[in-house]
Amino acid sequence: SPRTRAPQPPAPSWPCSTPPTFLLRRMADVLNSEKPSRSGVEHRNHRARCGGPSTFSIRRYNSPDDTEVLRDLINRSLRGLSGHLHSKVAFDRHERHLRSDAFALELDAMSFWVVVDVGNSVRGCGGWAADPSCTAARIREVFVDPDASRCGAGSLLVSEAIIDARLAGFELIWVSSSQYAVPFYESLGFVTNGPPSTDNLPSVPMVLNS
Repeated sequence: SPRTRAPQPPAPSWPCSTPPTFLLRRMADVLNSEKPSRSGVEHRNHRARCGGPSTFSIRRYNSPDDTEVLRDLINRSLRGLSGHLHSKVAFDRHERHLRSDAFALELDAMSFWVVVDVGNSVRGCGGWAADPSCTAARIREVFVDPDASRCGAGSLLVSEAIIDARLAGFELIWVSSSQYAVPFYESLGFVTNGPPSTDNLPSVPMVLNS
């Protein structure tokens, strides 16, 4: 069975014996792709064109030093990029979760990274966690500073998470995407595989088509 280098995350929201239908369908169709090389993935630069060249670097999340910064980043990202899609009640509920101890524990349980700019300011975050009952890896908590949106930070984070999950032995990789981010994940090879959820912040299940 797949092994991860991070502690197991909290149990998924569905019973262990009954993963979502869209995951069951994909489990039967996952292709045995070649595992990627680990060379150069721990820390590398990414040049993006965003009104001119800029440089992002990716590094592992440091707890607790990064936690407060990420709480603010995620809150600004949600409100700045998808504020028109959610109600004030939903945002307020999510912000309370960001300020809770449970949020910090979730980050500690994931393989997680942050993207920083040339001034070492955090401009994005994201990672993955195992769904033990589903033999799948879930991309989680991918957020980008609104000022760095569409500059390559999100692609760098998701690509890093996919490589790391593949190296950990997971062939099935999925994400619960916000409606705003669906085109972004489609550009990275994910496909919609189920109806939107009706949770706190509605999301769309997507599976990496590889």
